[in-house]
Amino acid sequence: SAPTNDETVTIIGGAGNNYYEVSGAEIVSITNTDGNNNYEIDNFSGQQGYRLPAVNLVTITTGNGNNTFELDDVATAVLTAGNGANRFEISSDNSADYTAPGDSVDFESDITIKAGNGKNEINVEANWGIGVVNVTVGNGGNSIDASGHEVKITSGTGPDVIKVLADVIKINSGGGGDTI
Repeated sequence: SAPTNDETVTIIGGAGNNYYEVSGAEIVSITNTDGNNNYEIDNFSGQQGYRLPAVNLVTITTGNGNNTFELDDVATAVLTAGNGANRFEISSDNSADYTAPGDSVDFESDITIKAGNGKNEINVEANWGIGVVNVTVGNGGNSIDASGHEVKITSGTGPDVIKVLADVIKINSGGGGDTI
């Protein structure tokens, strides 16, 4: 039978260049200080042919540095990064008919990204029809490509490139020659 998804992973790291790969956990929480960090989170069970339901919650907070966030099949993510050239690759493949064990309501895709100043590259796909994406970035010429039911973007000054595909779009551009 297919494995269940009922594990919680909590990591508190220090400064430095860290690599984190977490597969098959229900809840992931990582806190780090400054450094160049790589985070890979997915729902792969480790058993051949089995993928678990979407990772229910990922919370990552990191300091300044060049960080890479790669999340696959995540229902809810809250990612906070300091200043630096951060890269976010996120796929929220949570369907409206998925109900977590013990819960009576369906999960909706909800991705929140907050990144400081620097050239941030953000690619986010939330479920069409139910996915909500919130992106807040600082100054520095960001590249943002986001899709979902509702996408909200707030950017600082700098020549940002913003591409959005959604039913509801809200963009608060800080100016500076943005391409939307």
